[in-house]
Amino acid sequence: LRGCNGCERRLGRAADADLVLVGWVQKVSELILNINAVVREVESGRRVAGGSVSL
Repeated sequence: LRGCNGCERRLGRAADADLVLVGWVQKVSELILNINAVVREVESGRRVAGGSVSL
C-alpha cells in the first residue's frame, strides 16, 4: 500500500475507518532492517503519527 498513491484512504473509507496505518520494511543490509509505519486520517490524508525502528 505504501506506493499506491493514497489507496489506503480509499480502503479506509470503505471500512468506515477514521485512521489508516501503512507499514513497510526496508532491507538496509544483510544484518539491518528498517521497519516503518505511518498513521493518516482517512478524510484529509494528514499524517497523525509515524515512526521507524532499525533491527
